[in-house]
Order: sequence, then structure tokens, then C-alpha cells
Amino acid sequence: MDIMYVRHRIGGMSPLLPDEELVYSQDRFRAVTLSCSSLSRGLWAPWLCCGIRLRVTNRRIFLSCRLLPFYRQEVDLWFSGQQPNGKTESVTDVSIEKGRLGPCLEIRSRDPNRRRSWFSAPDLTVRLFCKEPENMGSVIRKVMTANQCP
Repeated sequence: MDIMYVRHRIGGMSPLLPDEELVYSQDRFRAVTLSCSSLSRGLWAPWLCCGIRLRVTNRRIFLSCRLLPFYRQEVDLWFSGQQPNGKTESVTDVSIEKGRLGPCLEIRSRDPNRRRSWFSAPDLTVRLFCKEPENMGSVIRKVMTANQCP
């Protein structure tokens, strides 16, 4: 079940699509924050959940947070031109930032079909707090360049 930009799932992590190739994977984070509007903010942190995993493929950035042994929240951030039918969200920017929890990789995406309200907005900001965000950032930038993202 999808609510705004988050997919709620019972069971294991969603599989990759048949034409996707795994480029990068990481599962060590201090925290992950998701922000879509002033009232729609999320925090995934190792001390609050059972595990966070990032997978970068040739088509998307895939985040998965296991909140309970049987329940997950997942977020797909698609590279421009790689979205499956019906999806319009695409990654617009990747940068290294300094946040309250230390250095982080900030990923911005936009979905022009997402309605603006108190709880939702077309723009989504994901911050991945980890030890060396530069490594993740360079991998994602290479994939964006390969997909000819602006």
C-alpha cells in the first residue's frame, strides 16, 4: 500500500525489477530523514527500527526500513527517464550536506503529480546520515550522468 511517497509492505524487501542491475548497496546509517512538507517528516534511525538499507540500481535509488520483523516502509527515487509506467517522480539533485546528525547525503526528487497540501508537496528531500556520504554521492552522480539526468 502506498501512502504519498512511502510504500508499506508486509514481508521481506521488494525485489528488483527484471531489468535492474544493482550498482551499490549500504546498510550502515546513523539515521535517514524524509521531508515532503512542514507536517510530513519522517525519521528512520537504527535505534528506532530493525534495519535500514539503501540500494542504488541503474534505474532508481531504493530505500527500505524494517520497522518490525514483518513490516517495512520503502521509498523509490527514480532516475530521470527510468520510471516504470505511471510513476512520475525523479531525482533532481544530490549533494553532500552537514546536518544535526553530522555529514549526510541529501537527495532531492520531484513528483509533479503529487498534490501540495499540509502533508504533501511535489518535492521530497531524503537525507542519509552516514560515515562517508561522499562515496554514495559519487556512485549516484555516475548513474545520474549515465541516465543523462539534468
